[in-house]
Amino acid sequence: MLSAGAIACGSEPGSDGAVGAEGGPLYLIMARTFSSEITTGILTPTSSLESELDYSRALELPSGGVLYSEPGIGTFMIGSAEEPTITRYRIDESDRFIVDSEGLSFASYGVQYLYVDSVLFVNPHKAYYIDLDQLQAIAFDPSEMQITGSISLAGAAREGFFTSFGEAVRRDDAIYFPTQWYTEPDWDRVPKGSMLVRLDPNTDQVTFTEDARCASMLLSMTTDSGDTYWFSDGYNTLARRGYGPEHGAPDCALRLRAGEKTFDPDWQLDVGSRTGGAPAIPVLKAGGSKIWLRVLDESKVDLPIPTEYSALDTAPAWQWHLLDVESDAPAQRNDDQPPSSVGAFGIYVDGRAFTTVENSDYSESTLIELTPDGFVKHSTVRGVVDSIARVR
Repeated sequence: MLSAGAIACGSEPGSDGAVGAEGGPLYLIMARTFSSEITTGILTPTSSLESELDYSRALELPSGGVLYSEPGIGTFMIGSAEEPTITRYRIDESDRFIVDSEGLSFASYGVQYLYVDSVLFVNPHKAYYIDLDQLQAIAFDPSEMQITGSISLAGAAREGFFTSFGEAVRRDDAIYFPTQWYTEPDWDRVPKGSMLVRLDPNTDQVTFTEDARCASMLLSMTTDSGDTYWFSDGYNTLARRGYGPEHGAPDCALRLRAGEKTFDPDWQLDVGSRTGGAPAIPVLKAGGSKIWLRVLDESKVDLPIPTEYSALDTAPAWQWHLLDVESDAPAQRNDDQPPSSVGAFGIYVDGRAFTTVENSDYSESTLIELTPDGFVKHSTVRGVVDSIARVR
């Protein structure tokens, strides 16, 4: 369990200036370092994603940890890697991490493991922890750190598959997120079809709307018009390319129009039609109506059918492309970085898109900003970056 004893700060708090100057931004970078069989999480505050980090201000987390944060909530929370407990923190005027509450445990609801991106914030007094193992949304008050109830998500289950959920989008009327189904380690088994889940935080009512199109929906992107798009993910792409067209569905996207409650029945994007038929995995929203893809360049590697998931995943043949969903133009290839394995960290913060490049032993990561005009290298971070959030 995390405790005040885990807090780290500068030797002379505040003597070298606050991390986030008054009125300025404050970001948290969550990363993991590895030594022998030990994993350590490092949570570091910084006022700039361009400058090198000051680790005298970092908070070390045994075995890792998960950062949960939402702009406007005012505090942030850390999920323990060792037990299903979330602790709320704040950073004081001297740049110290302060435990702002006792840990909130979900163990009594059967939760054993905390997943990344599994807390959905509604407002300072309401949030949900999405428990994938029991398929439930556990409602809690982030201010009082008290559980207020549980809502079943069993309607999203599909027999024979593990159920997960894509990126959630909060609208005025409800929270929306699609369902994913897959199996491990049988990566070729990705069922066709989609489902949109609507969770009303005012009533805790849930509705499930099935859609026969697409598969394994994950990444979302909301345009300036208020329309939201969800894209099929890597499970689907690698199953289909690795084992043949009878597996999964063609890479695609579905749309939820502003003001609507179900996927638009008259709109579906065949992503392959924009990539010359090449397999594509959406990774990162790029602002406006654009999204960054990882697209397989078949000329760089010999990949027969069938090809195992691991071979496709590590093939040094995936390249960045920029796709505009509101245009009919082909996805634009970007060669600022050489082709590499498909795995790519993506974070969208403050209207900016970032990825990382790790060194050979994963002891350092370079933060790279993706822009339509080119990729820009920024901070070097210890370990492997898991998430970045702006908390002020």
